[in-house]
Amino acid sequence: MINLPASCFRLAAHRDDSLRTLMASVDAVAGVTSPEGRRRVLVDLRGLARAMPHTEAVILCHHIASVMVGSRVALLADEVVREGESVAKMLGGRLRWFSDPSAAITWLDSARLRNASLRAANAALAPILEAVTRPMTRRPSPETATAAATREAFSDSTL
Repeated sequence: MINLPASCFRLAAHRDDSLRTLMASVDAVAGVTSPEGRRRVLVDLRGLARAMPHTEAVILCHHIASVMVGSRVALLADEVVREGESVAKMLGGRLRWFSDPSAAITWLDSARLRNASLRAANAALAPILEAVTRPMTRRPSPETATAAATREAFSDSTL
C-alpha cells in the first residue's frame, strides 16, 4: 500500500491495461488536475501483467508530457525507462521513472516543500522589491532651478 500525501493523485494500472487505456486514464486525470489543485501525479504501472515495452513507455511519456503540462509526474514500474524521461524533458515535462515507491513519493513531495519555501522567500522579498521598483519622484537640483529662473528672466527682457 502506497501512502501518498493528500495533494498527490494516484493513477494505478490494472493487469490487462493497454497503452490506449493508460493514455485515456492519463487524459482523465489531466482533466481533474488544475493549477490550483493536484499537480503531482503518481502513475503506478506495477499492476500490469507484463513489463511495458520501451517503445510504449516512450509513447506514454510523450503523451503525459503533452497532456499534463505543468504537472510533476512520477512513473512507478519494475523497470525504469530513461528514454521516456528524455522525451518528456524535451517537451518541457517534469516526469521521472522510479522503481522504489518511497523515492517516487519523496520526489513528488519535494515539489510541494520547495514551492512552499519559494512562496515564503517571495513574501519576505515583496516589500524590498516594491521599494526598489517604485517609481522615484525627481526633485530638481538647485542648479537646474536657478538656470531655469535666469532663462525666464532674460526671455522676458527686451534686448
